[in-house]
Amino acid sequence: SITRTRMRSFVYTANPARVVFGSGTIKQLPDEVKRLGVKMPLVLSTPEQKSHADTVENLLRIADIVSAGQFNNATMHTPLNVTEDCLREVEQKKVDCVIAIGGGSTIGLGKVS
Repeated sequence: SITRTRMRSFVYTANPARVVFGSGTIKQLPDEVKRLGVKMPLVLSTPEQKSHADTVENLLRIADIVSAGQFNNATMHTPLNVTEDCLREVEQKKVDCVIAIGGGSTIGLGKVS
């Protein structure tokens, strides 16, 4: 005998995503920031990736985009004290966007910022 079960109804809303991928696409970052209409991005990185964050800030500066600066203390598993320090900067500098440069540590911090 076949038993029929009813599928439960649900609604799934996904945030729109945009992926720009390829060699040299970092140069398109200022255009993406402008497309989003944000005015005060904060660049996130680990201490070891500060030079990459410097590159991003330079790209923004060349495109006449003022950044809120850098937060270079991203750490694995986003410890509470690091997250709170970053959130304080976000609030104090009136950040409206974060740009996470690097891997999981920085992306994790970007998600909570």
